[in-house]
Amino acid sequence: MKTITRTLTSLAGAALLLTSLAACDPTEGNTGPGSGGAAESPEAPSSETPSPESPVQIDEIGGGETVLALDASFVSALAGLQLTPGVVGSAALDGTSITLPITGGSLEAPETDAGSGLVVEGEIEHTGSGISLAAPGGTTIDLTDFVLDADTGELLGTVSESGEVLGEQVPLLALDLGAAGLGGLDGSGAATLESVSATITDDAVALLNSGFGVDPSSPDALAADAAVGELTIAVEPAA
Repeated sequence: MKTITRTLTSLAGAALLLTSLAACDPTEGNTGPGSGGAAESPEAPSSETPSPESPVQIDEIGGGETVLALDASFVSALAGLQLTPGVVGSAALDGTSITLPITGGSLEAPETDAGSGLVVEGEIEHTGSGISLAAPGGTTIDLTDFVLDADTGELLGTVSESGEVLGEQVPLLALDLGAAGLGGLDGSGAATLESVSATITDDAVALLNSGFGVDPSSPDALAADAAVGELTIAVEPAA
């Protein structure tokens, strides 16, 4: 009888020990590899794309050039009025392309907006150069000292006839900067605005038609919003 009692007591003790060991699961709280625990799910990557730093920031422009390639339709309109395009000062004419040296200003392209395209800010100056339009009768109108105002998307300039100033800071061209391309980023700080389409403004049309004595209702008269050409604007920072 004593032997049976000792055996039952031993079995009861073993059962109690196994219960205690089961309650102390060594894998509890361990989520590492090979631990047998459930691994935590990695956080899903954020859908927000961090805003890039400004690709272009030129606080002081030291040089460069703007090239205006005249549209064939605008060249034809000038020919219909017997107007001959030329250049003033340091500008250069090569066929139907006019090169205007950049003399100062600032330029920043802080971002590209998904809805409106390239965002451009600043002013680009072209002092001491310009474009002339000459009529057979001797009348010549000069468009000079351009300022590209990126904030308003306009090319401003001084309009004069035979030395008499007809208007200053006149909006001459409307520019589609949002659709422009951005290139020339070679690490030197330079930048190029490419394929900037330009149309003639109401102000420019009124001054030119009046200056050349063209009846605005004439089929040959210059018309507002007509395509003038495309600009390529290569900007270099000051040293």
